[in-house]
Amino acid sequence: MATALAVISIVSTVVGAVKQNKIAKAQRKQNKIRNKIASIGRRRNVKKQIAASRVRAAQAQSAGFSLGVGGSTAVAGAVAGVQSDTASSVGFSNLQSTGQGFIASLQNDISVLGQQISTVGAIGSIAGGLASNPKAVAGIENFFGVG
Repeated sequence: MATALAVISIVSTVVGAVKQNKIAKAQRKQNKIRNKIASIGRRRNVKKQIAASRVRAAQAQSAGFSLGVGGSTAVAGAVAGVQSDTASSVGFSNLQSTGQGFIASLQNDISVLGQQISTVGAIGSIAGGLASNPKAVAGIENFFGVG
């Protein structure tokens, strides 16, 4: 009876470790997809900001021409201000993207470590199950020539 219980314990531990590995793999895949979606969204926002900036710059130039001051420094300054705001916003978006990439990398590292912990736990549980069974211990000792 003790042997059967030890075998059941070992099998359930191995099955649990395999399932934990599958979960970790699925989490990494999910993180990768989530990061791709976020990256696409950031690129779209940057493109929208640049397009809006071009429209505002064209509006400033158009207003300057309609007032008769098309080539003035005031119009050039307004256009430069619009471009500067856009550059600042795009720079922040890039910085945010870098931070999110770092977080994604950490999430993957955590997932891998969780998988490794599960494997080590399974090995420990198997060893504990075997150690509690004198027949298993004797078989292992004979196999390695220790006993």
